[in-house]
Amino acid sequence: MDIKRNLPLSENSLKHDETYYDSLIINNKAYYEIYGDTLLHHEGNIPINPYPTLIFYSSNFGVVKINFSDGSYWELEKVDW
Repeated sequence: MDIKRNLPLSENSLKHDETYYDSLIINNKAYYEIYGDTLLHHEGNIPINPYPTLIFYSSNFGVVKINFSDGSYWELEKVDW
């Protein structure tokens, strides 16, 4: 399988449903160069409720926050290296 990616992530390589954030504060810690990807086209064989609507990620830390359809969210608490 040949998958081409625009790495490293950059503000210039965003798709139409992605957003660039200079920074995002999560649990009193600043994360920089954050990318947001909307997940509003949720389809699948198994209904998920609540379902994820927006995911925030970075090249350095991966997923740092997920927003859900009911207004709840998941945030990164810490990183163990």
